[in-house]
Amino acid sequence: MFWVLLATFLPVTTALQWTDSLTNNTVMTVCSASDIHLPWNFTLSRDERIEDIKWVYRAEDGSEELIAILAAGHFNPLPAFSGRVQWTGQGGVVVSQAGVAESGYYTVMVSTEDVPNHLLMFSKSVHVLVNGSAANCVDWLKLDPRSGIRTVCISGDPITVYCDQTTDIGGWIVFQRRQDASVDFYRNWTEYRNGFGDLEGNFWLGLDALHNLTTSRRYQLRVDLKMWNETQGYATYSGFYVEGSDNNFTLHFDNFTGGNAGDSLSYHRGQQFSTKDRDHDPSSRNCAQVTHGAWWYSNCHLSNLNGDYKTSSSAPNLDGLRWYTFGRRSSYSMKFTEMKIRPII
Repeated sequence: MFWVLLATFLPVTTALQWTDSLTNNTVMTVCSASDIHLPWNFTLSRDERIEDIKWVYRAEDGSEELIAILAAGHFNPLPAFSGRVQWTGQGGVVVSQAGVAESGYYTVMVSTEDVPNHLLMFSKSVHVLVNGSAANCVDWLKLDPRSGIRTVCISGDPITVYCDQTTDIGGWIVFQRRQDASVDFYRNWTEYRNGFGDLEGNFWLGLDALHNLTTSRRYQLRVDLKMWNETQGYATYSGFYVEGSDNNFTLHFDNFTGGNAGDSLSYHRGQQFSTKDRDHDPSSRNCAQVTHGAWWYSNCHLSNLNGDYKTSSSAPNLDGLRWYTFGRRSSYSMKFTEMKIRPII
């Protein structure tokens, strides 16, 4: 463990101020063979100068190694990481081509000296997990059975997801959740491509991420619903995937495979995704604008789970969270929705 060392009882908060977003509680997950970016940055008081900067790696077993040092303006990567550490300025470094065995704690230690020759040392650490195998939430289920935010790796690229490890034995990547009205889902095309919201609350993962995930292997889809009287329902589909941006994320799946919520998605199979500013549906109307949502609209919908979140089940304009075969009436709006995918094994 590294301690801040003080040569005198001077107030240290004015000597060095961290300006990056990393904290000692930060846990960073990267994919195997990709780079670890540690953008530590700081500002110094006017009378302070850098004596040296050291970077230390502590493995999960507690063993430590000095991996680089900056002294007299010269950066020297040490043999511990085979020269794969590059300085990016101030306290920042990049560790290239990280391996699974390089999971652990990375620490920067900045030694400073002021005009009266008072020596101070400041340190900051980040816990880095190098993911070498988890490409989905079934893989994560074997590593950690708890539900929560995880990083999966698709072709070496990390995607941050929420894993549901409790529903139907777990292994689900959740890509949509509606549980209250705190997040507006009436958004534009770019926002639906990139994703928005809070992975532990209301969110849409993003069409680009959904395409990358569902074209990496075969997936099943599950839609979980809850009425305002707390009645729960679900629907499942096999062979679910969405095409890429060139085809406006066209919806595909093989079959409806069951569930007491019934099938309100087959009507939308083969349709392109539409938002209020990108009308790709076959209707003469802009269905996204008419029903205040974003979906794989046909003419217009039997389901609309990205519509307006209502404060009751009533949505007479069909602009609520609709799943036609589960609501007690065609205008029924759900209290809760979740859409999730799991690999077909």
